[in-house]
Amino acid sequence: METHKSEQAVLYMTLGHPGSGKTFFARQYASDLGVPLIDMERLRFELFEEPNYSLDEDKIVLSLADYMMEQFLNAGLSVVVDGMNSTRVRRHALRETARKYHALPLVVWVQTDIQTAFGRARNRDRRNPNDKYAKELDDREFEQESGRVKLPQHEDYVVISGKHVFKNQMNVVMKKLIDMEKQASNRQSKQVKLGGRVDMTRRQPRRR
Repeated sequence: METHKSEQAVLYMTLGHPGSGKTFFARQYASDLGVPLIDMERLRFELFEEPNYSLDEDKIVLSLADYMMEQFLNAGLSVVVDGMNSTRVRRHALRETARKYHALPLVVWVQTDIQTAFGRARNRDRRNPNDKYAKELDDREFEQESGRVKLPQHEDYVVISGKHVFKNQMNVVMKKLIDMEKQASNRQSKQVKLGGRVDMTRRQPRRR
């Protein structure tokens, strides 16, 4: 499938267990579409020489990321947000921001079996651009991080495999995006029709 250029800005949110392949997809997708990428882990390392992953540090990272995201959306640009999208509360806030700027919010749920994901998260290769800023996790840390991942609920999302080649991942996301745009167009058409409907009960009979 050819790259689909959406007429409406899209806010992409990656979701998945550590090591599922979220960053690989996010980097490739943003590069192919020519849209901004907000990589939370890279942002953390840019802000802090030795990150401690505390709540206060998280707040600072999120605050700057949200500022950048709003600037992109306000300019009518799609943006990919990779990382720290695990909770429904966080994703709800992102959806509200997307709607504020008339953008489509889409969760890209990257699924990979636990064994593969843990193997990737435990053995990060700093020479790999996708692992450069990722934290290596032991068994306990992996379980904790995985436990924070809350599955989509009443959200627009698409599932891709973290073990597939990028071309296949791209095709799945493009199909979902086209479906979302069709649904949005249909809703808009219905609203226009309803708005122009004549209320027959209020029409006065013609006098002869």
